[in-house]
Amino acid sequence: MSRLVPTAFALAAALALGALATPALARDPVKGEEFRARVEKRVTRALARLDRALERHELPADVEQQIRADSATAAANVRAAADQAAADGTVTPEEAKTVRGVAKSAVREGRAKYAKYLPEGQKGPKGKKGKKARRARD
Repeated sequence: MSRLVPTAFALAAALALGALATPALARDPVKGEEFRARVEKRVTRALARLDRALERHELPADVEQQIRADSATAAANVRAAADQAAADGTVTPEEAKTVRGVAKSAVREGRAKYAKYLPEGQKGPKGKKGKKARRARD
């Protein structure tokens, strides 16, 4: 079960869609195609990271399949929000914030849904000690 901790964090990062969240918000409007390209790059990178994490850690096949399906759905929702924001050719900071909100809500939902696969109270040390511990564990 201790191997599930990195998987859940990877899921959170990938659904993270924090990783799928919009690029750093600019003060000026961004061209729509550039915004879509940035979002697509982040979506692709996050899904690849999730695939690597799921390959590394053993989860039941049905849970792994459900995680992949949920992440694909979340990625599609983020892409749709980015397309809607870029529909007029430019993306304002407010529109980018709405895309980020979609991504963050997907992260929260994913963390809540798959929290039962995390051992209770194992957050792990931070800083250099945590980095050493993660290297030793992986």
